[in-house]
Amino acid sequence: MCLRTRGRAPGPEGGPAALGPGAPRSRHTPAAWRPGPAGLRDSGAALVAETETAGVESDAGSAAAVVELVEPEPVFGQPTALRDVDLPLFAGEGALPAAADVVQGALDNCPVAAILAALAHVDPESVVGMVQRSTADVRSRRSSDPPGSATYRTSRLYTVQFRSGGPVRVSSYLYYTQGAIAYAHSPEDRAAWMSYIEKAYAMMRGGGSYNRLGRTTHLGEAPTVNRVMEDLAGTYDFADLAENQMYRSGADAVPLTDAMLRDMLGRADRRATVAASASSGVPAGVVPNHAYTVLNRSRAAVRLRNPQGGSGAEVSFTMEEFRSIFRAVLQAQPEG
Repeated sequence: MCLRTRGRAPGPEGGPAALGPGAPRSRHTPAAWRPGPAGLRDSGAALVAETETAGVESDAGSAAAVVELVEPEPVFGQPTALRDVDLPLFAGEGALPAAADVVQGALDNCPVAAILAALAHVDPESVVGMVQRSTADVRSRRSSDPPGSATYRTSRLYTVQFRSGGPVRVSSYLYYTQGAIAYAHSPEDRAAWMSYIEKAYAMMRGGGSYNRLGRTTHLGEAPTVNRVMEDLAGTYDFADLAENQMYRSGADAVPLTDAMLRDMLGRADRRATVAASASSGVPAGVVPNHAYTVLNRSRAAVRLRNPQGGSGAEVSFTMEEFRSIFRAVLQAQPEG
């Protein structure tokens, strides 16, 4: 997904212009938080038409609840097929998520992938709290299928809680293309947490479509990186490198100094932080108009990760190089 200036930020008061999708595109290219009680049944997601009734007998002999869902639509024009996926949610050391788990996939939604990686980097337990797996008699369909039909059946139900709205429930089905998970996934399919969080986000902010996560369509406008940051990480600080302004939630903008930027980047190993690259004039190997996860800053360099993944995903730049390549930094504020 690429990033462009549009409107006002939905986060900090008096904040900067929001960054949203627009050409050219990068293709395929905070503190601890715990969601509400597990097992909540309300969903604030668009197009999630759910009902629960008495279900079939489970292996333990008790009836599993019937949950009816609508699957999000894939990106327009992509050759995809829905498959029932049974992967572990977390497969890192100690079964916790990590930034290296996240690969963006064939969807222009770099803010979602970059921010999820940032959260996993600084507070993996908060990511564990975002998504839960349970057993149910899940019956789902595409929006083009007749109402009441149950084209897809599974016993795995995932419940995702974002910073606002009710929990969003999705089935274990994911889109595949060319034999691999099409959208957010992990290397070698070692974990699935990012796939189901992104799927739930497609229901909540994509209007029931992956396509709208990266592009403004007839369904509506795609969420800006500011909106994604607020939904996934909460309130945030925004450093506008192009205008040399720092915006903090609930405070007036102040001039951005080199010391403030160094301090902000130095907190990237404790607070979820992403940086947006410039739309042009970036060196070879840097994706323009792209969101990167900021991992940390040492005295010598700023270390970042490209959510597209791969062997060259991690890159480092001096502070001078960073200022010339990136145009904005967003950092989650601590709780309380």
